[in-house]
Amino acid sequence: MPLDSIPLGSVSEEHLLRLPDDREQESKTIEFKLELPGSGYEDHKKFLAAITSFANTVGGDLIYGVKAPNGVAEEVIGLNGDLDAAMGRLENLVRTAIQPRVTAYNLRLIPLSNGNKVLVFRVSRSWTLPHRVTLGGHDKFYGRNSTGKYELDVPQLRSLFLLSESTADRIRNFRAERISLILSDQTPIALAPGPKTVLHVVPFDTFSGGYSFDVSRIFDSNILPLRPLTTNGGFSSRHNFDGTVTYSPVNRGIPPPSYLQLFRSGILELVDTRRIRAYDNGQLMIPGTGWEVELLGAVHQYFDIQANLGVTPPIVVMLSLLYVKGAKMYVGPHYFPMGEDKVDRDHLLVPEVMAESFSTDIAQLLKPTFDVVWNACGYSGSQGYGVDGQRKPPQ
Repeated sequence: MPLDSIPLGSVSEEHLLRLPDDREQESKTIEFKLELPGSGYEDHKKFLAAITSFANTVGGDLIYGVKAPNGVAEEVIGLNGDLDAAMGRLENLVRTAIQPRVTAYNLRLIPLSNGNKVLVFRVSRSWTLPHRVTLGGHDKFYGRNSTGKYELDVPQLRSLFLLSESTADRIRNFRAERISLILSDQTPIALAPGPKTVLHVVPFDTFSGGYSFDVSRIFDSNILPLRPLTTNGGFSSRHNFDGTVTYSPVNRGIPPPSYLQLFRSGILELVDTRRIRAYDNGQLMIPGTGWEVELLGAVHQYFDIQANLGVTPPIVVMLSLLYVKGAKMYVGPHYFPMGEDKVDRDHLLVPEVMAESFSTDIAQLLKPTFDVVWNACGYSGSQGYGVDGQRKPPQ
């Protein structure tokens, strides 16, 4: 199994020792180094070239502590010394000497039985293409192929710019198509009528030559992570043309209030009809910060599902509210305190946000999303966040 197909948190010494056993060769997605970069300009430039080449292509692993003459893994030796300081130095280089910034990466020190450690610097394919090295006046773009990194020429750069733009357009078009189907009741599960909360969690690679996952096989053994937002004490599941769908059960002939569709591409689509509705006073209402907490938990759950599948970030998250004209925002400890302003249109398609990694702070990721919904109800921003922009603790 290729190393980059194993979640970084699960990579062990056993996995690393297979590299020389298998005579693993440097390629488009892996590069070996015996020692960490020195403090000189040339060493820094080569390090940054490797990072940007991964980000500009398909992502990959830069592994320090592996002896690899002629690019073939021969021995896993590891590193010693003050590795925390070295990691800080490398991260600072990534932050300050690449434009636009590369943020979709993770580092991990993996202990070896000889007392040393291997540093794996895992870089995901970027959505903000292309990245260039700007160290000390160096102004170059790099890509990767099967033989390693190389400097990009003008036609290749143009292709990357177009890829970034076209992929964003494809993701937005996918959302528009799915919303159109939901509005016309062409959904995998027939839902109760009325307002709907729709959440799409879309891997970038889906629309840039991405992957197809055997979601049926993976979740036949453990369907629990795929629960919909509203479960009514339980939920059902079935395979369908697109992948796997779970849904809250029919109750006394009433259609299910919620479903979660997992596509083979790794996309997740949540549709819920229970949370935004007319309450006892007859007013259509968006249930404020409690609703936000549920969505934060859902996105966290969906990131876990995608990580388990082997999806590679970045991930685009898009929230849509359908049939919500006239809705007010719930702001108090009971369901009656509400603002005076109402949503002035039928559908709110909130601008997308993007997570560069699965370790993204989800509360900060979704703050702009929540702010826009509160704006639509006459507020300056979500009341789930303090003046410092940080998420308030639950009341």
